[in-house]
Amino acid sequence: MAGGMSGFAPEKRIADAIVAYVRSPEFEEQAAAEAALVELMEQIRALEEPERGDALLWWARSPYWHTVLMMAEGWHGALAREAWRVLKRNLDADTPGRRWDKLDHGVGRASITRLLGMEGDAGAYYATAPFRSWIDDDQRPWIAGAIGAPPIFGDAAMSWLHLDIREVILWDPRANEVRLAGEHASYAGFVMPDHAPVRLTVWGDGRAFFRAWAAARAQQFKVLQAAARGEWKHPAAELPDSGLPGALLIGSIGRARWPSCDAETVIAGPGLAAGELQAAAIRAANLPSFEGGSRGRGV
Repeated sequence: MAGGMSGFAPEKRIADAIVAYVRSPEFEEQAAAEAALVELMEQIRALEEPERGDALLWWARSPYWHTVLMMAEGWHGALAREAWRVLKRNLDADTPGRRWDKLDHGVGRASITRLLGMEGDAGAYYATAPFRSWIDDDQRPWIAGAIGAPPIFGDAAMSWLHLDIREVILWDPRANEVRLAGEHASYAGFVMPDHAPVRLTVWGDGRAFFRAWAAARAQQFKVLQAAARGEWKHPAAELPDSGLPGALLIGSIGRARWPSCDAETVIAGPGLAAGELQAAAIRAANLPSFEGGSRGRGV
């Protein structure tokens, strides 16, 4: 799901406008908030697809959606109902995120906990929350890890939808193979965090990656618990990207192309060599091959 667009940045602007409109205690304040909301709706109406659909989707996800829908009349009401249709269309779409959300969290929970190395860990439930048992169309069992799985704590858990799932990574523990749900088995590429750190580790081994993923979440659970007990000066938040420990290679490194990211140093983790990642970066740059010439320049 798209986050921002063409400088419009719908998430915060839509949320702020709707909250101000609904919560304004005085008539003058409400009139000003209503004018700001109408102006925002005008801007949304003028957008072209897909920006328009993205903005409408964010609007429809506002917790004050129904209040605004009841207040809106004329073309404003029509735009509001269009936003609802966009949301419903996205919710009904057959996506890996929707399929993950429909999986029973309890099925295979003990095996998942063991395979992720979380047996006996106090944070095991939190650490393994993004992972569920997945059976593909060929009846092959996988462990499915969702990037954007539902938060456990805070207000964000109440507003979560399966639309928040960006990718679902499949791991077969027996063959130690990883795939990206919704992609062909021949797909080759990298699953990246939304915001790469300065030093980014890339895994080429599914088992090591999934265990590092669970371990990062187990560590964050300790931080969250300490913050809840008042042992931290600042409040702690859940990790972005469901706690991804870094990037993961999917498929053949010989065909994968390195994506653009903000990392200054890329570290080859388990299953990869630095030279392989450099070759992937060169492929992405579309540099030509060089042939011929002599060993010395001469005079």
